[in-house]
Amino acid sequence: MRMMAVIGSALLLAMSGFGAMSFEPKPFCAEPGRSEWLGDAESIDLGCMGPTSPDGRYTLTIDAETEETRGAVIIDTASRQSVHRFDPLISIPAAFAWAPDSLALFADDGDGSGQFSRLRLFIFESGRFKEVAGLNDSALALFKEAARCRLPDIGANIWGIQWDPDGRRLLAFIQQDHHTICPDQMATEVFGLEVSLDKPLSPRLFGKEELRQRAGTLLPQRLFED
Repeated sequence: MRMMAVIGSALLLAMSGFGAMSFEPKPFCAEPGRSEWLGDAESIDLGCMGPTSPDGRYTLTIDAETEETRGAVIIDTASRQSVHRFDPLISIPAAFAWAPDSLALFADDGDGSGQFSRLRLFIFESGRFKEVAGLNDSALALFKEAARCRLPDIGANIWGIQWDPDGRRLLAFIQQDHHTICPDQMATEVFGLEVSLDKPLSPRLFGKEELRQRAGTLLPQRLFED
């Protein structure tokens, strides 16, 4: 509990940037080959209009003019009066899911390969969207402790899956990536991750059985095999 409190208090909010959109996004177009790992998230390609917020007020786009496989996340009002542009750039394949109350959005940043994912979170606060800084690193620290792995360069894939109906908690899963091998068997386990939006933000790691109960129908069953 003490470690979770420290991690929660270390999560800081990064201010978003503003600016005019430099290109006209295409209508919603999902990236080909939807992944079975996405849960409720929707995958979009560069330059495409992403899912609109449930209340219809906000649109989502990945800037197509930045790089060939990466672009800035852009959250825009439907009237195009306020544009929120975020760095660092996000890499395709990328997937997004709005909270039911339209006040938060998570993103699975594919890092250009589709075999790796970083979890990113954007929340609406004080009249604008902001990205939560340090969330992925905090989740990785929890994973290292639970997996009993002390390798300094161990990596993990973290995929957002879905929001709770009240929009105050998001559910994700985390497992060791394919590039680092930890000798402890626990490092090969899959863990669930719950992130509460209550202040301070408090990520909680839990085991495979709870993950199966909460999101087993959204994920491939081989994920839960021993």
